[in-house]
Amino acid sequence: MFAYTLIRSRRTTVQISVLPDRTIVVRAPLFAPRQKIDEIVAGKERWIQKKISTRTTAVVLPVRHAYVPGETVMYLGKPYILRIGNADAKPGHEGGSPVYRDGNHLIVCPRNRTVQAVQRTVETWLRNQARMVFSEILDECWKLFSERYPDAVQPELHLRTMKSRWGSLSQGTLRPPHMTLNTLLIGTEPYCIKQVVYHELCHIVHPDHSRAFYEILASFVPDWKETKKRTEQIFSLR
Repeated sequence: MFAYTLIRSRRTTVQISVLPDRTIVVRAPLFAPRQKIDEIVAGKERWIQKKISTRTTAVVLPVRHAYVPGETVMYLGKPYILRIGNADAKPGHEGGSPVYRDGNHLIVCPRNRTVQAVQRTVETWLRNQARMVFSEILDECWKLFSERYPDAVQPELHLRTMKSRWGSLSQGTLRPPHMTLNTLLIGTEPYCIKQVVYHELCHIVHPDHSRAFYEILASFVPDWKETKKRTEQIFSLR
């Protein structure tokens, strides 16, 4: 039987996923017997082998989530279990936000407790956090980048939720250039976000993905290949 990583949560079914690096992740209910899970995985061996043999490095990002209680939400590379809290009781709130972290839980306290309201509340919080975190990382990366390329113009940051790319850079007639980062990157580790930012900054010097481009990228992020794989893995685990 294939070796696999087991993730338990408040779900009712067993789900098997083959990641871009061909590792296997199984999501299962909290109290499902391990023997039963092993039997389900063993019964899917032919399907798993087929997935492994056809897996590429392409990643389709999970753009939409249900954000229901018990779901795992990735934030800065750490998994948080979603819980619904009381909107009138706000201990531990971060800046009065209706969403806050408490240990390994992400507590959501919307006034309206409908599924749609919870989803909107979480998405708004994640987007606001992305704006703050990405801006700080861009400023940090730009400080070093501009020392080496003093004639470059710092890009203006834009956020967008994208299905198949981490970021993009638009320049030419645009002054300043526009750097667009995928809001879903807020689920990854800060170092992974930094790798994406440096990738886009390097396009100021080399718009293509030539050898010279990757030489510059490697000078800022020597382990960019491993970091990119790590980013893809975190997205796949969401």
